[in-house]
Amino acid sequence: MNNFFNDVLNTISSLPFVVQVTGLKSNPRHNIRQHGNRDFKSFVYFPPYIALREHLDLMAVYLLDLHHSAKTRYNKQSKCITKLRYDGDVGLEERDDLKEAYHHVITLGTKHFRPEIIKTLFDEIRFIGKQEVAQTGPITHAGSEIIDFITTIAARNMWGLETNKIPINVPNHANPIDPLPVINSKIVNQQKISSFSINKKVIQLLNYLFYTL
Repeated sequence: MNNFFNDVLNTISSLPFVVQVTGLKSNPRHNIRQHGNRDFKSFVYFPPYIALREHLDLMAVYLLDLHHSAKTRYNKQSKCITKLRYDGDVGLEERDDLKEAYHHVITLGTKHFRPEIIKTLFDEIRFIGKQEVAQTGPITHAGSEIIDFITTIAARNMWGLETNKIPINVPNHANPIDPLPVINSKIVNQQKISSFSINKKVIQLLNYLFYTL
């Protein structure tokens, strides 16, 4: 087990990729889907919709820098297109929200960028389910598991939650393995966002609005 985790960290360290992190703090008790009229809930988004729109805004900053660097380095017009891949099975409840977030960004732009530049930067979004990997052929699910590992460590560190679980304690080994320095070295951008809270008065107003429509 000790060798396994060291191999994982060596792989993360050696491969040429970067990590960008968007953390959305959302209190489930304040999620509008948990309150009010049941029919009204079908008209609102899951928190991942908010998180993905903010994350694509953050990614656009990095991708624009890549475009600028490529044009400077090669002294010609370069076109870099990003294809988004999301680890999500067909039964993923937030699937439609994430699709809509992507298509809204392509159509309307992000918080900072107009749709024209977003269309240049992003090409497509696709969801990769477990049934498509690790079943037949050489493609495994190991890449998604490594992403889950990175996400868990980054989230614990970002929000200061369960930080005692960040060091990996392996039985019969005195010194725990610390993955934080390796993962932090890959992070180029990160942001923390808080979702809004909804009080009872707002819920009453929303219900009234729904019933009067």
